[in-house]
Amino acid sequence: MNLNQTVQTTQLVITGLPGCGKTRVIQSLPSDYLNPLSDNETTLTINRPIKIVEVLEVNGLEALLNADRIWCVIDVRSIFLAGRDDWLEARLKNLVKQANGIVFSFLESSSLDEQAWWSRWVNQHAKGLPIVRWLNQRFPPSFSDQWAGFKMNPKAELTLLKKGCSGVEHFSATALSNLQSFHFSVKRISLEHLLFGLDSSKQNLGMKIVRVQGVVQTIEYANLVAIEGSALRWDTFATTSDTEARSLTIQGIGLEKSWLEELVNASLV
Repeated sequence: MNLNQTVQTTQLVITGLPGCGKTRVIQSLPSDYLNPLSDNETTLTINRPIKIVEVLEVNGLEALLNADRIWCVIDVRSIFLAGRDDWLEARLKNLVKQANGIVFSFLESSSLDEQAWWSRWVNQHAKGLPIVRWLNQRFPPSFSDQWAGFKMNPKAELTLLKKGCSGVEHFSATALSNLQSFHFSVKRISLEHLLFGLDSSKQNLGMKIVRVQGVVQTIEYANLVAIEGSALRWDTFATTSDTEARSLTIQGIGLEKSWLEELVNASLV
């Protein structure tokens, strides 16, 4: 397809909480259907071109206003914890209300109880919305038979949003649009101390930490450890890559930099 030509496209927007797997979901779409356009946009051609846009916190409102279809990705490995995650649940409720379909991600690492919990949650807050299960970072085989995603059936709430009515909370203008990012250079740390401090900050102090990423040297392990923290969980795994070794990025809303600096420094050994 000649990108210089004017082509009528359908814009597919991928939403979800931070760290839910949006980027991986897009990357797992069959390669013959994908042609790179820019860092966070691709074109999917099945019968007609579909422009795929991943909603980042800085482009959320603009992307939703231009959306023809919306998929909401939900990481089903962890469930909401009452109190600590109420604000995240409120955001996700808003996202599923505007979606045409749900993508359950990371099923291979989710228990049957967790999957059942999320099925009930979607049924309660977006009854009747179709769900596709993204297993082992692959879409179901039906995709290869020209499955182009969920039917284009824009929700009433999205129409209200486009008209600027008050029937929909303008979450992207207020929720994660002011996402903060703090970067730390770290030497050797106590991984247990760091994760305990981050979890306590969320649980006891109500800090809205939504993303933690880094590659660090720890006292617990001889090898480098990659940290992948999302809105609902912490994951760590061994890595041999030292591209971003001894660095840590913490993202969230309304965070106190001095507190995070103190927490990270207290983890150093």
